[in-house]
Amino acid sequence: MSETDTEFGRTGPRKLSRRGLLRAGLVGTIALAGTAALAGCGEEEEEAMAPAATKAATEAPVATAAPEAPAQEEAVTISVWIVNQNDDTKKVHEEKIYPDFEAANPSIKIEHRWLTWAKNIETILTAFAGDAPPDIFELGASHSVTFSDRGQLFNIDPWLAAWEGTSDFFPQGLQTPFWNGHMWGLPHLIAPRTVFWRQDIFDEVGITSVPETWEDVVEATGKMTTVEDGQLIREGMNWVGIQEYHAMYYAISSTPVIVDGKSTLNSDDGVTTLQYLVDRWDATGGQAGGVELPESPIPYFVSGEQATVYTNMGGSVRQVKRHKPELLDSIIVEKPPVPGGDVYKASDPGVVAPVVQSFNDWMAVSAFIKHEDQTWEVLQHLMTPENLLLYNETLFFIPPRKSAADQGFVLEDHNPSMVNLLNNYGITAPKMPSQREFYKAGQDQFQEARFHKVGVEEAMALVEEGQNQVLADADFTGGIYPNDDIREVPVSFG
Repeated sequence: MSETDTEFGRTGPRKLSRRGLLRAGLVGTIALAGTAALAGCGEEEEEAMAPAATKAATEAPVATAAPEAPAQEEAVTISVWIVNQNDDTKKVHEEKIYPDFEAANPSIKIEHRWLTWAKNIETILTAFAGDAPPDIFELGASHSVTFSDRGQLFNIDPWLAAWEGTSDFFPQGLQTPFWNGHMWGLPHLIAPRTVFWRQDIFDEVGITSVPETWEDVVEATGKMTTVEDGQLIREGMNWVGIQEYHAMYYAISSTPVIVDGKSTLNSDDGVTTLQYLVDRWDATGGQAGGVELPESPIPYFVSGEQATVYTNMGGSVRQVKRHKPELLDSIIVEKPPVPGGDVYKASDPGVVAPVVQSFNDWMAVSAFIKHEDQTWEVLQHLMTPENLLLYNETLFFIPPRKSAADQGFVLEDHNPSMVNLLNNYGITAPKMPSQREFYKAGQDQFQEARFHKVGVEEAMALVEEGQNQVLADADFTGGIYPNDDIREVPVSFG
């Protein structure tokens, strides 16, 4: 790469030196650091992908071709930074994945560092600002927008075009590192979300079938809620907010949350979606006037204090397996509900379909790698089916390669049901510039509507105003899915 590169921003090209491109990463560090918990997909975290219709993104360095095996004998070092999700994640990398690579490739050394979700983005941006970014590093579901637009990522399209492993990835996973027409890395976990139920609680209250419509859910979750003397004893379903809202909005409308640089949520379907979530809250936690459940040493879904949860496998089945494995057979993993057309009516009933929203973490490649061939060798090693299976077992998520998703732990404990839901209903979670601020503009008003401080229609008008301001401030005028189709797979190579 030359000493100067052209960076295309939102308003046109400007010349930046290599040091300038690196230092650009520090701008907005504090704000971006706040997105880490939203963007990451760890078991306790809450959190696509297509070219923006704005001007071209930064002219990033591009892989020239699928490289041959390294020829030089002198050892080179490739730095890899991954979020330490838990002790098992760390152990499997340090005792198996990294040593296996170095044993097979003595001319390449992996220098690893463990990050935390609380400060991973701040740490990475600071490294870019200090001219010392890692070669490969983990990002959350939304970060391809920020890092690629800053010119900090390496375009790996030619690598993937020549690699036989590319076609083995779930398309929902490949869409996460895809932005402005290019791939900037590869997914290493898939964390799809749906509604998890408990058959034992169904039996207790006399529910004979899994609710399939929003109307059914409001009735069933209200029936499973228990309030005694003003105290919430059991909540029929958890309140999630904007991330569940996005999935339900997609189910009723099939419309991206952003089209032509504008929020689409203040529509009839958007209002209906929020009305459903508020009605469900009124039937469950709202029965106790907003009083929260008492603190518990184990997750509420495991203890039975929440009868139903909208989450991923790590936040549900894994917790049951850890704390009360005798309840595993009582867990129901089913497709999410859709508006039934009675109380909750879609503008176009023909587009209504269940949506399993997938949040995927991924391994990005720095724009400033010094050893392309060796970096690609390390990335391929991290992405073997065997290593992805080992890593995802520590989190209870779905390995992003299909060949890894039909073996080992993925064949047990409701994982086959989740893989089936991903294949049939999986949609990659939306991403956008200034994601933290975009989410906050929605979440704040959802909370106001939830507690009836404002009406649903007023809340959605304020959501539209706030989110459009965020997008305008980011000079974003494009879309976030190809052809504004949430189900179109944009990734292709060659």
